[in-house]
Amino acid sequence: MWTTRPDLPKGHIDLGEFVIKCITKDDKDSAFTRKIYDVVYVDQDTYSVLQIFKSELHPSVYKLQSGEKEGLSLYGILNHCRCKFGSKLLRQWFLRPTRDLAVLNRRQEVVRFFSCPRNSDSLNTLQSSLRNIRNMPTLLRSMSLSHTKVSDWQGLYKTVCIRDTVRSLPQSIQLFQEISEGFSDDLYYIASLISRVVDFEGSLAENRFTVKPNVDPAIDEKKRRMMGLSDFLTDVAHRELEHLDTCIPSCCVIYIPLIGFLLSVPRLPSMVEKEDFEIEGLDFMFLSEERLHYRSQRTNELDDLLGDLHCDTKGQAMSHALNHSSGHSLVLIDEFGKGTNTVDGLSLLAASISHWLKRVPAEVPHILLATNFHSLLQLGLLPSSGLLSLLTLETAVDGDELVFLYQLKEGICRFSYAANFATLADLPPSLVQRGVAESYTTHTDYYTFYNPNEFHSFPLWNVHVKKFLCVDLEDQSVDLQRYMKEELLPSGGDLL
Repeated sequence: MWTTRPDLPKGHIDLGEFVIKCITKDDKDSAFTRKIYDVVYVDQDTYSVLQIFKSELHPSVYKLQSGEKEGLSLYGILNHCRCKFGSKLLRQWFLRPTRDLAVLNRRQEVVRFFSCPRNSDSLNTLQSSLRNIRNMPTLLRSMSLSHTKVSDWQGLYKTVCIRDTVRSLPQSIQLFQEISEGFSDDLYYIASLISRVVDFEGSLAENRFTVKPNVDPAIDEKKRRMMGLSDFLTDVAHRELEHLDTCIPSCCVIYIPLIGFLLSVPRLPSMVEKEDFEIEGLDFMFLSEERLHYRSQRTNELDDLLGDLHCDTKGQAMSHALNHSSGHSLVLIDEFGKGTNTVDGLSLLAASISHWLKRVPAEVPHILLATNFHSLLQLGLLPSSGLLSLLTLETAVDGDELVFLYQLKEGICRFSYAANFATLADLPPSLVQRGVAESYTTHTDYYTFYNPNEFHSFPLWNVHVKKFLCVDLEDQSVDLQRYMKEELLPSGGDLL
């Protein structure tokens, strides 16, 4: 309900919590009220009867979040906009139609210009630029975080190039004049800077951001190294082969981002067990596609000489956090040490945290660290400090099912739930059981796979572990599947 009050000025209405001013013909001369007064009100029935908008279900509901698309409507027929911002503006024009002749004449002036066939080239050029318009605040924020794609840089370049396109159009048309004046010379500088730095053709060919030559000597040097890396590694491989056993027919030196340079040799028929992979003077890394990969003295020298050609920036970003963070900084760390030797990653992480904790408390940044390096605490690698808070995600066990509660609590994660995750990922049960069996032999937290909350059962588990360790896995007559199914697992049934 609304009422008028004698203490209110003429034309005002009391709505309880709000007081509004009615727009009258006498008010239409003011700038604000004139805009409202000139808006034509159209009710929903009129929109429906005239079929200005028409929504219908999309044949594929996965293509649109709402599951709807614009059907046969006046808006759909007239919408030739090349970017979503233009489509939204056109919809606003239909939702708030104006009767201001100055505004209508201004729009018709532009429509008349682009409807003329002789201006089709200008129309196509402008549409090509408009198609690449992005949300500038979001795009610039992504660029500051180095999360942009090549298409984002291309979109930014074509967006700022709209200035030159519009300035080539007749400035007698009011809209073109306003756009030309609104686009500052800074945009021209940005466009020229992007064109001098970004190699768009090379970026599209290589599917990654590529810088043009002669922009940065350091980048040019890395490119030169990468281009000559193949022939160089072939020469290194020939020298490595001279020092290998004659039974190894061939080898090659490869480069893997985040890992570095490795010596790769084919797996021989005699190389069956892991012990057979050992080669004097080489450090075995991993087996992949029937090829053994090692680190040698020469590959280590290549790592020191050339470094990680693809991923130097990531290392510079950790170093940046260590050297430039302050008490006002927020440092987020995840996947620390990915791609490095476990001991190296663990040592670097412990050293980084210790470095921060040794600072004056006011200069210690706020750090959020998520890591699987549980040995940080088990080996006592971190100094005692009141600034250090340990948190873990709470879990519960329902029978033999692990339930994630998605709640943080004080404490640390003492167990590995790798087998549980493997089961949730629908890995074959035989594979999961084999993983559990191998964890027994390495003295991993074997008792936690089943029920990590029942610590009282640990002595009984110990008995079964010792029993299992007595099995000779090298004995071909031992049926491990039968032993696990009929002897070991049933005997532990009371503990599950």
